[in-house]
Amino acid sequence: MAGLNNNSSQLLEAGDFNRARGRYDSAFDQYFEAFTQELCEEAQKRLTSMTLEGLLKPDQIERLFQYHNSFDSHRNGIASFNVGLMYEQGLGGAKQDLSVAAQYYEKAVEQGIPDAYANLGQILISGSGVPWGIQMNVSRGIALLEQGVEKGSRHCAYTLGCMYKSGDLIPVNDRRAAYYLAIASLAKHEHAQRLLILLQQTTRSSFDAEIGAARKQVDDWELITLNDQGFI
Repeated sequence: MAGLNNNSSQLLEAGDFNRARGRYDSAFDQYFEAFTQELCEEAQKRLTSMTLEGLLKPDQIERLFQYHNSFDSHRNGIASFNVGLMYEQGLGGAKQDLSVAAQYYEKAVEQGIPDAYANLGQILISGSGVPWGIQMNVSRGIALLEQGVEKGSRHCAYTLGCMYKSGDLIPVNDRRAAYYLAIASLAKHEHAQRLLILLQQTTRSSFDAEIGAARKQVDDWELITLNDQGFI
């Protein structure tokens, strides 16, 4: 794996091997070692994915939470995102508290973590943070989702596409819906392609221009990634 030291690569490969075969305990141990001992960002992403998919045991989530909530969470955007996720969903040792989750998401946004824009934006748009003292703020939430799309979040694109399609909180705009759903579909969001096809069928419209613009946006993501990795 390009850009990784030999030990990190071996741990990631072993973790991927075990995860693919349902050996989640072993996969966790290998990813966790790569993350905590080698400071491997790819291992951190895999641990986040396992958390979201419900593949970790409570004690594993607790270990991950304790590490994230150490000094690393203050200097690492992905760590801040993970802690925010734990507080939002009440995982591991974190009691659900969306005000704390939002604080960590704000830190992750400052570090440019794409899906932090999605999670913070949805809290502001949905009003789910109101019981924790977070005011509903649709305009800022939409702005965060738009910024998240530019950063590379398919979740932001899918959420915006759904909002423009349904007309919830913002006026219906089929062409904006098609654009964002096409971005999410090209980025392999599991529901986006079906909704895009449904939109085309129900409106009987051609969205070639929007799909072309969406393809350019996804291509731009790849260029940003290559630049960040030092390839261009």
